[in-house]
Amino acid sequence: MTTGDEAATVLASEAAGEMLATAVATAHQTLDSWRLDSVHARPGAETSATYDVTVSGERQYLVASTVSLTDEERAAVKAVRLESEPGRSTSVASPR
Repeated sequence: MTTGDEAATVLASEAAGEMLATAVATAHQTLDSWRLDSVHARPGAETSATYDVTVSGERQYLVASTVSLTDEERAAVKAVRLESEPGRSTSVASPR
């Protein structure tokens, strides 16, 4: 399991761009640009980051979080689940 500090480091790094691009690609869109807005780490709980992005020419706001969501919760908020290695996953709310 990823600690809050580890997750915050990844979510605030250049690797976040690859994660965001992968997430928007699931909606057949392209990540044009992104900027980290903020990181919220809750020790012992989830870590989330917010991003100001441009997707296929449209400005949007995306959230990436280590919070565990059920399939139904992910569907309700139009999120995708991304996994980078065993035991580490992030949900990203995808574009409309």
